[in-house]
Amino acid sequence: MALSPFDYLDTLPASPESISTTFTLFTRENAAIGEKLDCIDANLLRKSNFKAGKPVKIIIHGFGSSGRRPWVMQMTEALLYTGDLNVIIVDWEKGAALPNYIQAAANARLVGKQIALLIDIINREKLMKPKDYHIIGFSLGAHIAGFAGTEVKNLSRITGLDPASPLFEGYSEKVRLDPTDADFVDVIHTNGDGFIRGGLGSLMPMGHVDFYPNGGREQVGCNSVFVGALTDIFYGNWQSLCHHRRAFRFFIDSTEPSCKFHAFSCQSYEKFLRGDCFDCGKDGNKCANMGLFAYQSGARGRLYLVTRDSEPFCANQYKIDIKNNAGQASTWGKLEIVFHSKDANESFQLTSESDEIKESSIIQGLVVAHPILRNITHVVMKYSKYRGWIYSGKDFWAIDKIALTNSDGETVSYCGHGTVLENNKPLQLSLFPGNCTVHIPHPLMPATRLARFVWKVVSEPIRGQPPKLMWRLAINPFVNEERNYYDSISVKPV
Repeated sequence: MALSPFDYLDTLPASPESISTTFTLFTRENAAIGEKLDCIDANLLRKSNFKAGKPVKIIIHGFGSSGRRPWVMQMTEALLYTGDLNVIIVDWEKGAALPNYIQAAANARLVGKQIALLIDIINREKLMKPKDYHIIGFSLGAHIAGFAGTEVKNLSRITGLDPASPLFEGYSEKVRLDPTDADFVDVIHTNGDGFIRGGLGSLMPMGHVDFYPNGGREQVGCNSVFVGALTDIFYGNWQSLCHHRRAFRFFIDSTEPSCKFHAFSCQSYEKFLRGDCFDCGKDGNKCANMGLFAYQSGARGRLYLVTRDSEPFCANQYKIDIKNNAGQASTWGKLEIVFHSKDANESFQLTSESDEIKESSIIQGLVVAHPILRNITHVVMKYSKYRGWIYSGKDFWAIDKIALTNSDGETVSYCGHGTVLENNKPLQLSLFPGNCTVHIPHPLMPATRLARFVWKVVSEPIRGQPPKLMWRLAINPFVNEERNYYDSISVKPV
């Protein structure tokens, strides 16, 4: 007898009666009170407000949850706000009940088949087609969406929100979500740090496009898994699930068109943070917006982005490049920058107080600005020198250039050779469209000069008379005495 790909679970799904899966329909006509549907009996569908010819969104919760959780209702409301849709909530609470995760993983297969049966009834009764469906599954619900896609060929789309890792990651594509389950499968990874380290989601790619916000392992604004587990025990706040749950929060936020999660194709998250991949490419197929509108881009593979640590999580991501002035060796200190637009401002710390800043280096990286911070007109730079017992920073530091590039590829910049940042004195610098070029002054025409008198013997001394001298007022652009360039202003024999 051939082995089933699910034999590794060594557990059969519970009966349909004990799982008691329910389906609830919401439309704009009944946005507040849902209508029950059944995957066997079509009568409820016929009596419902189901809109034939309108897209269908199906939402599936995960382990230890239910279809009545606030996030499920928030997602339903957000989706209905985007358009005239049919939204169906799948509630398999009894089959997903704590604490038996292995049984819940086995039950997921049955729930997937039940969803497929419901889709078949809708297609027959309302003349719908597989291309009309978008299934959105969180955690274990993401794999249920995959099982439904295995049964219903050519589904339009499946969105996996941090697909569950235990008993799925590393196993055959037949027993988990994979790209063959729909025409377009997009996945958001938020807690793929490995189950032993507290990660509940999968890090491995499972879709046509896989989004890795903040690297996909942990999320900014959430406690460490260890600290979160302690608060769970003592206070019951379930903070250890913050990283995992951030996936559905990102998706809900993405339904607002102005809240964009711009993501970029890159070999690794580390390279992305350095700003090496902040480019959509000539055809735009190296980036996409994570969430509801991910299908609008042709980008495929791993895409990375950074988010804010609180609502709204979407952000205006900026690549920042600061070119240090040459000839000043190095210093230790903190560099801060404040972005200013017409309507808002926000500050960012670029280096910590004890960081070494070198003349030959370019300070480069990504900053995450509030989504309302657009069209930056100027910045305020501040340098604070490090004061240590063994070494300290310099009293000033000079830069040549600042360039800011947003996620749409638009650049504003400031150029000023040797712009001096004095210790603890903020300096406002205006930005102009485009990527400016630093003009280094010619050594004979310096911008900053030091005036002094020099003399030269022009005749030998005569008996009883001193030698004749010629005095010259010279301007030295360099404080360093070894750089001997002068501009003669006047010559006067004495």
